[in-house]
Amino acid sequence: MESSAESLDPVKEHLKKIIYTYYSLVLKTREPYEYIHILSHMRSGSSLFTHLLISNPEVCGYGETHVPYDNPLALTTMASKVLYMLRRFPLPGSERFILDKTLHNHLLEQKHIPLLFKKQSHIIFLIREPIGAISSLTGYMKMSREEAVNYYTSRLEMLRSYTTELSSHKVCSAFTYDQIVNNTQESFYLLEKQLKLQNPLSENYQLVRTTGKRGIGDASSNIYQGTIVRNKEKREPPNLSDEELYRAWSAYNRCLHEFEERCLMPGNDNPEKPLQ
Repeated sequence: MESSAESLDPVKEHLKKIIYTYYSLVLKTREPYEYIHILSHMRSGSSLFTHLLISNPEVCGYGETHVPYDNPLALTTMASKVLYMLRRFPLPGSERFILDKTLHNHLLEQKHIPLLFKKQSHIIFLIREPIGAISSLTGYMKMSREEAVNYYTSRLEMLRSYTTELSSHKVCSAFTYDQIVNNTQESFYLLEKQLKLQNPLSENYQLVRTTGKRGIGDASSNIYQGTIVRNKEKREPPNLSDEELYRAWSAYNRCLHEFEERCLMPGNDNPEKPLQ
């Protein structure tokens, strides 16, 4: 005989499916959402970036939904999960945008990129330089050096490949973690223009019910500060080999070069890609 704990999960999953179906029907009764897709990697500052965006009254979201973009209903599923996680019942709010961030290759495979070609999808890339990212992957995430370098390099190669295809169909913007933290106002200006926000972005942000939950976003103390923390205590850099450093920096530089060529970036507004 199965225990009550073992029988609870299937019941929860069934209830979630019912709730998601409810939200998919409710979504048809309102003005269609637009979608913000943050395409990034773990320990990139994406939790901070997410909080800065969702604190704007026009944006609804909480972090990483883990919804795979592998079928035409993926956007509806993602929106339903966001509304469920934020307990928007019985009706969604009046926001224009629903936000999701994708940090893993299997959630958006190359063959499914056309799902984001839709006019209502807005693409934002975010990356962090290797030392900061890999220090956090090995320290905070407890990855081995090999795991961290392999994840980081493969993810940046995938982001680079996304850029090539997505930028040929729509205007994309791209940022580094350093630009968000140290070139904040110019980054905000670009985002406000790309998304046509009526309300300005702020360096101060609100915490939500999912803030700090593992599997959704950053659970370290900095995310609870409610503002950009610029003078953070730095982790001890990982003792990477010359070969590992070369791989990581090569992946970063290739990705950054692709962004500079194909995306809007702070200080690099490509005149051939006007904001539409």
